[in-house]
Amino acid sequence: MSSQQDSNKQEVKQLQERVEELQQQLLISQKMGSLGELSSSIAHEFNNILTTIINYSKLGLRQNDQDARTKAFDKILSAGQRAAKITTGMLSYARSSADRRESHSLASLLNDLLVLVDKDLYGSHWT
Repeated sequence: MSSQQDSNKQEVKQLQERVEELQQQLLISQKMGSLGELSSSIAHEFNNILTTIINYSKLGLRQNDQDARTKAFDKILSAGQRAAKITTGMLSYARSSADRRESHSLASLLNDLLVLVDKDLYGSHWT
């Protein structure tokens, strides 16, 4: 009977190891899914920024009025700065270690998040 118990214990141990392995695979799969969603959102946001830059560039080139040109180029500059801020945030996130925990300002994190979702929340306004 002892050998049967040993065999059962070994089988239980193997099953527990397999469950842990499958849990790790599931976690990795979930992370990859989240990464895909994040990548899609970032690509969409950069597409919005590029559309703004292209359209205001065309508008600025067609304008003879200096004030209208300045306004168009200010929009281009603003869009470029927004893209730079998003890129800086992504690089900062990529450089941080998953095991390292740091305190962050909740207000700052929310402001960075709002930069990403601004157009989705408030729509695109041409002023």
